[in-house]
Parts: sequence; structure tokens; C-alpha cells
Amino acid sequence: MITVEINGKTYEYPDGVTFAELATEHQKNYPYDILLGVENGSLRELHRHMTKSGKVDFLTAKHIAGLDTYKRTVLFLLLKAVHDVCPQEEWGEPAVKFSLQNSLFIEMINGRKFTQELVDKIDARLKEIVEADLPIRKRSIRLAEAMDLFREKHRNDKTGVFRYRRVSRVNLYELEDYEDYFYGYMLPSTKYAKYYRIDLKDGGLFLTLPTIDAPDQVDPPEDQPKVFRVLKGTSIWAERMHLATLGDLNDAITRGEMQRIILMQEAAHEGQLSEIAQKIVDEKDRKIIMIAGPSSSGKTTTSHRLAVQLRTRGLNPHPIACDNYFINRDLTPVDENGKKDYENLNAIDVEQFNEDMLGLLEGKEVDLPTYNFITGKREYNGNRLQLGDKDVLVIEGIHCHNDALSYRLPMESRYRIYISAM
Repeated sequence: MITVEINGKTYEYPDGVTFAELATEHQKNYPYDILLGVENGSLRELHRHMTKSGKVDFLTAKHIAGLDTYKRTVLFLLLKAVHDVCPQEEWGEPAVKFSLQNSLFIEMINGRKFTQELVDKIDARLKEIVEADLPIRKRSIRLAEAMDLFREKHRNDKTGVFRYRRVSRVNLYELEDYEDYFYGYMLPSTKYAKYYRIDLKDGGLFLTLPTIDAPDQVDPPEDQPKVFRVLKGTSIWAERMHLATLGDLNDAITRGEMQRIILMQEAAHEGQLSEIAQKIVDEKDRKIIMIAGPSSSGKTTTSHRLAVQLRTRGLNPHPIACDNYFINRDLTPVDENGKKDYENLNAIDVEQFNEDMLGLLEGKEVDLPTYNFITGKREYNGNRLQLGDKDVLVIEGIHCHNDALSYRLPMESRYRIYISAM
């Protein structure tokens, strides 16, 4: 017998009791399904056995490790369902291309498209798998054996990763006749995968999963066509550049091709800016280009690169940073930790910003400020500007798409750009 402390109470169990058995007994004390055990501070999959006394805690999907384990398991089951409905010899293998919020976009590696009829069959098969309460088994094999196994399946995404692993063994998970490799924990049975949603999207599967705020429900995914288009476009571009997987990237690095990859990325980025510049020129009434994005996403760099593209098309752009309209540091609002909150809209002199930008649009000469980050004060150093017919403003800042920042500026004169390191 071993002694186990759970939630401050001590229990005795037979040597070798599994965490799943412990979880079943104590599930009544948790509002959501127990997904992982914690033995003396170390995470444990539920199929693991306890062989010595210790303290045990449990994690649900309200904990990030539990939620990740749940998502990984549902994905494994979905891949199994696809395997059953779309035989590999005809369809090839599916692959996760990217995530969008709490959804995963999955396509067939060979480019074949799903239909709604197929999605319905896959969904029905996945429900059967969940209801059957099938065991998910874990086995450890030699790395070389794993590479041979996935090479036979033509899974270059897996073998590419294995080539750079510095361990002698890897763990595989089995569900009936289907086997796959995952880096992370898995649940012991299919019965746990209760909450998910499968939709057809652009010829692929869109798997939506619960969030940490609502582990027992899945709402329809929010439609974000622009973000989806960017992510899919990036995926397609990576495939064209033979950089579709982590293994591809590792191969390129070992061949000494990083400089080439960086130059390709730069060229692609410059090409996007060129297209945007032409659109701005074609829409002749756009006098205010507003660039927004998260901190450190490249707003300032992008504004200056876009300015170059606009100049080559006959416009006279003037990059303006919203940071220059920070209020003096001693007046800057603070966050809940008492630190200066420079990302707060109230850290900007919104009224002065609107007065200056509106004055420029009206053809007035305006004395533009510069924020001194050393002294923490706004300064005026003779940076005067007056717009002509070919002049445009290229404004960048984290709040540039917040109408509260530019509430006095005409909407029809704005051209809005969002950038992010996606």
C-alpha cells in the first residue's frame, strides 16, 4: 500500500494505482473533467501508475497544461477519423497548417479538398470514436525505428523533426490501427473528447476547441476572413519556398541558407508594401494612412518603408509617430501594478493630436512635437509641416485603428493598415 495526500487529506491505495483511478474517485470535487495528475509537483498522464507515497493534485481544462492535453487528444481523434473516412492510399495524410484563436485549420498534404459530405462523415465517425470509450495507448520506440515507420507513411513532416532530435527514443500514441507522434501529454481514453466543433472552411477542416474560460462549451468560430487569408497565404508561401515544416527550416539552416531565407522574407514584405502603396495611389482621396499593430510589430519600420514606396509613385509622404503625442511622463496613467502604462490611450494627448492632424488636412502650417524619452516631456524643435496636393500623412501607433484617437478626422480620408508578426 502507498499513502497519497489529495486536497489536504490522506488516503491509502494499492501500489500501482493509476492516476485515472484516483481521478475517478475524486472527480466529484472538481467542476470539470480531470485531465492530468500532478505527483509531487510533476505532471503525470492519467494512465501512469503511482509506485510510492506522495502528494497528488489534479488539473482540468481550467489549467493551460490540462487544456493543451485536451486539445492534443481531440486532434489525435480527428486525425484518426479522417484516416478512417479518407483512406491514406487514396487521400494521403492530413496536416495542421495553422491556428486561429481556438481553432485549427487542417488540410490534406497532397492538396485534395474536403466537401461538406465528407466533413459530415468525419464528424459522425469522430462521435463514434468518442462514444466507444476506446483506449489510447502510448509506446516508446527507438528514434531510428520511428523514422522508418513515418518514412513508410511518407510523413516528411515527422521524419524532418526526428532528424534533429538528440534522444534515443520517442513516444508514439496508438488508437486502434492508427498511430501518430505528438510532443506532449495525451488522455488515456477517447471518452474525454466531448467538446469540439468541425466545420468545412476553404476546402479544409476547421476544428474549434474549448477555451480556458469555458472548458465545457464550444461556440461557433468567429469569422475573421482577413486574418484567415493572411495565415493561409503565409502557409502557401512557405510551401513554395520549401519551408512548410520545422524539419524543412532545420534543413535549410544546416545548409547555411538563412541569409537566403531572410532575403526572401524581405522581398515578400517589400512586395506587399508595393501593392499597398499602389492601392493608396489609386484611391486618390486617401490623405491619412494609419498603421496599427502590437508593440514591437514593426510599425515604425513599416511606415518608413511604405513612405519609400509612396515616393516612387509621386506622392510626398510624411511619417508621424503617435508616440510624439505622449503626455508628459509625470501625468502618464499607471496600470494595476503601479507602472506607467504607455499603451493606454490616455497616455496620448488625443486633443492635440486631432487638432494638429485636422489643421494639416485643412492646409495649415503645423508645428509638430517630438517626445523626449529621456526627459519624459514633449518638445517643439521647429518641425513645421504644411501639406500640398501630393502630400500624405503616414501615421503609426498602437491606437491608430481606435476611432477614439482620431475622432475628428474624416473617415473617408483614411487608409488603415494592420501589421503583426504572424
